[in-house]
Amino acid sequence: MGELYCGGTPVDGYSRLQLWRNSLAVALLAKNIYSREFGEKGNNAYAAGLMHDIGVIVEDQLLHQEFMQMVQAMENKPQALSDGETSVFGYDHCLVGKGLAENWNFPAELIESIAFHHNPESAKEEHRLLVKTIFIADCLMFEHYGYVAAPPLDQGILQQYVSDIGLQLDALPALVDLVLEEMEKIEQKGLIA
Repeated sequence: MGELYCGGTPVDGYSRLQLWRNSLAVALLAKNIYSREFGEKGNNAYAAGLMHDIGVIVEDQLLHQEFMQMVQAMENKPQALSDGETSVFGYDHCLVGKGLAENWNFPAELIESIAFHHNPESAKEEHRLLVKTIFIADCLMFEHYGYVAAPPLDQGILQQYVSDIGLQLDALPALVDLVLEEMEKIEQKGLIA
């Protein structure tokens, strides 16, 4: 998977490598939430975390110049990535990722996580636990492994989704710290480069 994220031209905080770091961190946090808070293995949570932004790498690779111009414009005027994409392309990375996941015959739970990780309420009820977990993991890890300029997180929405899936907001910093330690170990071993 990491090979998809190699190359490209870094610009204003964005790089394919930073996007890969974000995806890996989201995957690790989602899996930790599942294993430590729900008592489940969390394999689908890990896979969903790795794949949640697959549409971004597709845009970067297939529409590289336009994508980089959008990223540069966001540096001066931070906005949600989906808003920037919609204004430039007419669609966002969630839709691109959903199409790719459907084409690759991913399980419905993964497709929903990719498609609705920025809008979990639009996911089917039976998949919302995973989709909201990915949303939460993405929000929390973006602070450490963000890859584009973005406006501040709406804490009310985050708190609502944390409550919806039965987590305690004060339990999350310890899980984030575990992921940060794990990411540091991975980087020290040269496994991300």
